[in-house]
Amino acid sequence: MTEIINYTWTYSALDSLDARVNGRVTKLSAPVKYVNGIFYIPVSLIAECYGYEVKNLGNGVYTVSFDKTPTDTVNAVINHLN
Repeated sequence: MTEIINYTWTYSALDSLDARVNGRVTKLSAPVKYVNGIFYIPVSLIAECYGYEVKNLGNGVYTVSFDKTPTDTVNAVINHLN
């Protein structure tokens, strides 16, 4: 998997816990997977490579943000989805 976000290059081989961000090696807690023609990229990769906050809100809902996500905004989105 190779990804470019705002001129930041990220590379990781399938099933590897190593990733490179602009050439710097970073350890991942979960690898990128390829199953039945679908790439699965763990949301933890975003936090570990880019410093974003990933928060598990339960019931399969996560927030991903660079700044701390306001709780009232998250609750409004969840209520809208229900």
